Amino acid sequence: MRFAARLERAAASGESSFSDRVGMAKSLADINLELDEVARNYITSEEKRIKVGGPVFLSVEAELV
Repeated sequence: MRFAARLERAAASGESSFSDRVGMAKSLADINLELDEVARNYITSEEKRIKVGGPVFLSVEAELV
């Protein structure tokens, strides 16, 4: 699940702060990236794959007001 979605859920539940991190990226959503549908269709039509994976040093801390 993306950071933004987790942050929105924390804000909706009335939390005053938010902290989260990603240790391993397994998909583009893990690092808050999207690939345009046209680009994705082109890549897959050429029988290529989109691979995302590996260690990520990413953390988010937020104060919700």
